[in-house]
Amino acid sequence: MVEVARPALENALANLRQSVKRSTPDPLVGIFKGDTLNLYQEGYLSVWESVSLGGEVEEKFFAVNGDDFHNVVSRLSADIIDLKMNEKSITVKGGRSNVRLQFMDAFNDSIPQEPDGDLVEVPSDFFNSFLVARKFIAKSEHQVNLTCVYFNKSDSGVYIMATDGTRLFYKEFELDSAYSFDLDVMLPDSCVEPLSKIFSSTGTRVGLNEKGHVIIDTDLGAKALTTSFNGAFPHAQVQPLVKAQGDLLFRCDKKDFMDSIRLGDNISNGDLITLGSVDGSININFADSRMESDIYLETAKDISEFDDVTLSSNLLIQCLAPLGVDIEVRQQKTGMLWMTTDGSTITLLHKIAN
Repeated sequence: MVEVARPALENALANLRQSVKRSTPDPLVGIFKGDTLNLYQEGYLSVWESVSLGGEVEEKFFAVNGDDFHNVVSRLSADIIDLKMNEKSITVKGGRSNVRLQFMDAFNDSIPQEPDGDLVEVPSDFFNSFLVARKFIAKSEHQVNLTCVYFNKSDSGVYIMATDGTRLFYKEFELDSAYSFDLDVMLPDSCVEPLSKIFSSTGTRVGLNEKGHVIIDTDLGAKALTTSFNGAFPHAQVQPLVKAQGDLLFRCDKKDFMDSIRLGDNISNGDLITLGSVDGSININFADSRMESDIYLETAKDISEFDDVTLSSNLLIQCLAPLGVDIEVRQQKTGMLWMTTDGSTITLLHKIAN
């Protein structure tokens, strides 16, 4: 009989369910090793979860219906769960209640080993940024290599990038420690949300193993193993755009900017707006307006003189939404807009309307 804290076991099982994105009866594999129970369930994202036991045990393996095991554990009210195995089943006991689950014939050489390899620690908001980057990826399979979030090694750390060919997201993270391996990873959209939910915590480490799998590890016992998307991200073409900040046009409050755009949408039949610099203020004009209007960005400051810029209001809203409170707007020589909150989160509008 092995004791394990039910809240810790339930949390580990919840993380596994995030990785497979649904309730599934597929085999849940458990490995008793030393003083931990390592859990694994196959999905598009392979997650290992380690749960501390109430003492050391000999190494044993089991595989059971994943959905059944989760339901049993989550519905037992006891704080301590007892696990007991024989040759054909595992008994899950909480208080005076217990349920016996028959083994499934699933544990074989096709199940990967626990992730290992060289890792580098990343900031706690690293995976949260994937959720923002995800809003910029291509939605059409005609642009398969743009349907992923991309991250790679930079001079001082690692950067995240995503684009649909019209908009681009870029954020760079400086790391405290250097690392020798390359991080050239295209992460499928299906992995972004569970990775953010499971690994957005302190003490998260990332690396690659010799087979090209992305390895993620935390101090809380969760580990992930996922294969990078098979393709090539056009980072060599995009990097020059990121580095060319351009000339400052103005700074303003994001809410003021978005409210002004939406006000224009309410009084206009069209989707085009024009930003202009007028007497030290930022004026917004709307195509096909149904009523007379004269709208300015009230919070605009550090304003420069520039030629009018016309673009889609919907596109501008989509680009502003993921950014923070204080917006800085710049324009490159090509006419593309460069918008940032903190100097490292960048949006480029590639298609400027005529």
